[in-house]
Amino acid sequence: MEKYALQITPEAESDIDVAYEYISDHLANHQAAFDLCEAIWDAIEGLSSLPLRFPVWRNEPWKSQGVRSMPVKNYLVFYHVNELLHRVTILRVFYNRRNT
Repeated sequence: MEKYALQITPEAESDIDVAYEYISDHLANHQAAFDLCEAIWDAIEGLSSLPLRFPVWRNEPWKSQGVRSMPVKNYLVFYHVNELLHRVTILRVFYNRRNT
């Protein structure tokens, strides 16, 4: 099975940084912040093998664009799969309770 290349947008990188800073600084839980980011990066890495295992997002405009969502702890990773180029693009990472 051919692996998919992973690409992450600056917005998604920023989302992960913001989550880390919030948990680490505002909640004063450095270990939880580290664990969350490690879990997110591990899950993203896992998309290189089976990117189609998570569903297409249920709401527009992302539904018609084929954007998928993957849960990681209390967060959702939104990504797009380009099957022709064998590439997964990580678009955003949002707190799960946020209105997306």
